[in-house]
Amino acid sequence: MAQLSILEAIEALKEKLFHVSEKKRLKEMKAHREEREQQPHADFLSKARESDSEHAHRVEHHGANFWSYYYSGEHPLPVLRDESVEEHQYGTSEQRLAIESHMLDEKFAAYTASDETAASEEIALRKQWVSLVWIAETALANGNLREAEGNFRTALELAEKFGDSDLRLSRTLTGLAKSLCEQGRHEESDPLYSRALIIDEKVHGEGHTNLEQDFRNIATHYLMQGKVEEAEDLYQYVLEEWEKSVGPKHPAVARCLNDLGVLLCRQGKCEAAEPLYRRALEILQYDMIPRRKQLATTLQNLATLCEMNDRVDDAQRLYSQAITLLEEYERQQEELTDAKISKR
Repeated sequence: MAQLSILEAIEALKEKLFHVSEKKRLKEMKAHREEREQQPHADFLSKARESDSEHAHRVEHHGANFWSYYYSGEHPLPVLRDESVEEHQYGTSEQRLAIESHMLDEKFAAYTASDETAASEEIALRKQWVSLVWIAETALANGNLREAEGNFRTALELAEKFGDSDLRLSRTLTGLAKSLCEQGRHEESDPLYSRALIIDEKVHGEGHTNLEQDFRNIATHYLMQGKVEEAEDLYQYVLEEWEKSVGPKHPAVARCLNDLGVLLCRQGKCEAAEPLYRRALEILQYDMIPRRKQLATTLQNLATLCEMNDRVDDAQRLYSQAITLLEEYERQQEELTDAKISKR
């Protein structure tokens, strides 16, 4: 499924808000009708009252099937993907994109300031690796899995020359593992994910939040195989480790709480998921740095949970808050873009 842009996400959330508002209106209508039916009435009004009740029932049925009547074959779009990490959710997407971010990071750059003293063979090696990984990641994003696998394998041969503690090697291993995982070749991807995690732990240290993407990749890998309990155990482990290493109020802890909540909800454990969402919201709302996309996603997840439990007032309020946050984020991005253009 293609990732939604911020504007598309706002429109999708508005659809959700409209839907839950309709549910609230119909719920109130039903309660009002039931209250009227319980009131005493004169015999000569029985006929009129029966007709009114039948009309209200038709109206309620019509409203409940709004999308079928007016948009045959269509339903409100799914809102923001509630999977582990997406661009709208977290500020770490830059670590996963291809040329737009990775290649501009000096750790992955094809050319650096030190190239004046580097051997031409080393420069050529780096440039070739950059090209291969860019092609592979673009192919993977577009669903061309065989092409992605082939280029990742060639890039891996080059990355092995960078050394066992090089982040480029870790990134290449992860990309190859993802391409295999998407093809259902999970046994082949297992050792690749494990080796990538070992490299990243060596570079960043165990328990570091820079390992977030590694753990999330492994959790997704488990879920694709139906290993839900293993994924849940992994999130619980990561949550405990990060609470020790960075403290219980860190945004990475909030992301982990959100992801664990999503996982529990998918298993039907919504009662256990709700306090996790609320704790994540508390962390993000008091964070010194506004994290509007991350906060909006957790609000949306909690709103969906409330809607599933017929708590339409809560769902309506939370959807509205999420829309407001995303609109603020979009305005902020436009202002930053305008500022950059004016400096040119």
